[in-house]
Amino acid sequence: VVLWATLSNRRRERIERTWLDAQAEILEVSQTGTYINNQPKLKFKLRIHSPVHPVMEITHKQVIPLTALSNFAQGSTIIVKVNPDKPGDILFI
Repeated sequence: VVLWATLSNRRRERIERTWLDAQAEILEVSQTGTYINNQPKLKFKLRIHSPVHPVMEITHKQVIPLTALSNFAQGSTIIVKVNPDKPGDILFI
């Protein structure tokens, strides 16, 4: 378990260093029915505005803490990290 946390932290640090900040407009949000550690995994339809890629719409699934759910409402704009090599590869920060 400690090794997984370390790898996960290393991956997150690498993403924060090398991926680009972008704005994502939440067009749709829905539940997937999956819970991980009692936290819901949600499905988002997003419009991504990246500094180096054309505007695009993608579908993204991510576990969201219950305490942060209000930040991810339909119509909201959030900051995401975008992989500069794969524009559809994003991570909420």
